[in-house]
This record gives sequence, structure tokens and C-alpha cells, in this order.
Amino acid sequence: MDANGVPVAWTLQVATVSSAEKAEVLRKRLLELHHKAYISRVSRGGESLYRISIGPKFERADLERLQAAINAEFGVNSIVARYTP
Repeated sequence: MDANGVPVAWTLQVATVSSAEKAEVLRKRLLELHHKAYISRVSRGGESLYRISIGPKFERADLERLQAAINAEFGVNSIVARYTP
């Protein structure tokens, strides 16, 4: 729990893309590899972007172990970040 009593969880941000269709293709590939993947829409500079993430997980180390394999498989530079619903 953090100082506000909210459970601390983590997510692996795999990629952020400008197309909802590209995001869905990547999410489906991650699901086929048995990862709990989801898409969240974010706004940057007035533009809608689609972030594809794995998680959330309570153990950051689980995602850190997975990170290198995801980066190699998809040619990305993923980031482990705090999950906020």
C-alpha cells in the first residue's frame, strides 16, 4: 500500500502507437503469448495515442524478468511503470 492506502501495482508499457488498429494487433499478439494485455488511450499534444501494456502485477520483479523477452520479441524498449487505474 502507498501513503494513500492504494495498493501498489505495476505494468509493463510495451508500446504507444498512433493507430487503434495497430494497438489491437499488438494486444492480440501479446494475448496469444498468454500475457494479460490491455490498451489505454492517452492524449499527447491534442493527439490520441494508444498505449499497449501488460499487467497489472503486484510484483515489479515479475515484469522486469519479462521485459527483455518482450523487447526482443517485438523490437521495443518497454518500461515498467506504476499502475494507476
